[in-house]
Amino acid sequence: EVPAPEAWQRFHEAMSNDFDTVSAIAALNDLSRQLLQLRQAAEACSVAPAAAADLVPRIAAQLRAMGGSLGVLQRDPEEVLRGGAAADQEFEARIDGLVAERTAARKAKDWTRADAAKAELTELGVVLEDGANGTTWRVGALVS
Repeated sequence: EVPAPEAWQRFHEAMSNDFDTVSAIAALNDLSRQLLQLRQAAEACSVAPAAAADLVPRIAAQLRAMGGSLGVLQRDPEEVLRGGAAADQEFEARIDGLVAERTAARKAKDWTRADAAKAELTELGVVLEDGANGTTWRVGALVS
């Protein structure tokens, strides 16, 4: 049984209508919004209702299955924000090395070297986030 039949029906109709990806993505967006609202409602309760606890993973699975038809929503969001770290360990090692170089340069007050490392990271599309617990990074947009 499909946990959100209306969304499935809209998605199926869109895909059957000459692969209407605009409508199909709209159905995915609506379902993801419903999923988010359900998760937020379940988290707001001190004890999540059993129905919500059962429904959230089922709707998430449905959303992934629907997205799979379009080749989207198949990876973990955290992995996507990190740029698919599992897919490119060499890239991650390079980024981690540049971040470490920048951190060391900042500690040594070598601003030229720190700025050069940051510029290289920016060219690679890496966004740095400096915080109390150190520097973290994520993939943003490539600079052309």
